[in-house]
Amino acid sequence: MTLTILAVKFGEMELSSFTFYGLIATAACFIVSFALASIPLAQNMMTRKEKEK
Repeated sequence: MTLTILAVKFGEMELSSFTFYGLIATAACFIVSFALASIPLAQNMMTRKEKEK
């Protein structure tokens, strides 16, 4: 028995599995990008605090 999702419904909107997983992948990439971008920011903030002392 194959377990495949052919379509996902959100109210009146029906998305194909490709579109649904594409949206999930886009959201995951955004979260990873935001996390990676915050690392240099945190390092700069720590460096600035050390220079002020």
